Amino acid sequence: MGIFSFLSRKPVIMEDGFFGRLTQESCDFSASRVCWYAESVLFTPIGDTIMCMIDAESTSSLLAQCSFFKQFEELYSEVLQKIRLIVESEVQWMALDVPIIDFEMTHRLAGLTIPQLTSKPVKWELWFEPVDTQQWGYTVIVDMIDNIPQPGIGISA
Repeated sequence: MGIFSFLSRKPVIMEDGFFGRLTQESCDFSASRVCWYAESVLFTPIGDTIMCMIDAESTSSLLAQCSFFKQFEELYSEVLQKIRLIVESEVQWMALDVPIIDFEMTHRLAGLTIPQLTSKPVKWELWFEPVDTQQWGYTVIVDMIDNIPQPGIGISA
């Protein structure tokens, strides 16, 4: 092995029954934490695929993260309404030139992070991309309170 052999390291790939093909993005051996990247996961409420960054313990299965994803699918329309209000008020506050007339028509959910659920407080992100180039993309930070998503704690454009 050469001194730069870490540069040609093969990626760690795992097949999951729910999330599909996962690529290991990072690993924190001291905390036994692994971050997996899923490029294409069907998100039923929008009828399309999204990307997922999944934090998990390296030795555990992804059952808790799968349950989190399914719970979010059920709550998506309720959470989306809160996010829409937050984004629209942020746009007004920033006085952007391109007003958002209908957030759901101008943006699509592109991905989300699924946190390691054993650590508290649980924070995660969703990101929305514009359907055209006239809009901004948005990342929304979400807190969980008693296993209920609470959007609006933070937002960045």
